[in-house]
Amino acid sequence: MKAWICRYMVGITTTMLFLPGCAPAQTQTYGIRALPQEGVRGARAATSGLIYASGACGGTCVVSYPDGNLVGTLNVGDAGACADSSGNVYIANNNRLFEYAHGGTIPINTFVVSEGEINSCSVDGQTGKIATAVVGTNSYNVAMFTDSSSSPTTYLVNDFAIQYCGYDNAGNLFVDGRHGGYPATFEFYEMLKGSGQFTDISVSDAPSL
Repeated sequence: MKAWICRYMVGITTTMLFLPGCAPAQTQTYGIRALPQEGVRGARAATSGLIYASGACGGTCVVSYPDGNLVGTLNVGDAGACADSSGNVYIANNNRLFEYAHGGTIPINTFVVSEGEINSCSVDGQTGKIATAVVGTNSYNVAMFTDSSSSPTTYLVNDFAIQYCGYDNAGNLFVDGRHGGYPATFEFYEMLKGSGQFTDISVSDAPSL
């Protein structure tokens, strides 16, 4: 089983999301290194607090940092996750993205895509827009939400299987994934803030997948 840890910043490297200020609900020891490591991804939002690792504990493990105690679980989380600047956590589950308040256990918002499944997400720190990488039956796209009550704006990315997305501090959005064929190749695209269109970024010596 894969474990996904909330992603907040752009990039593909493994880091962790830390949310400060939440007291542990129990003291059961659950070492961070005991979490399944295949596919782990995330980002650091503070120096201490909580780690949300989706794809484990029947949904999402909530682990205290740095002591590594399991402090709670959520029954959603089969793919990626992300967080905003307020510490709210967004967890993908099939075609839905559930938003939890900092340390909360009940979703405060639910974002829905009409077709496909959400692979990952990222929140623009400037505008609060939420980008989701969506895998459909015959298409790949980015669905961008401004709030949970309206339909997302969709940007097609059909020439490769999109996996991850992330905003930088300037509001530019990046996505990556795999191009079909054998061996599959790594693809990396950028949508400049305000452009509404993805452009290819050449990556030298990109690995075959």
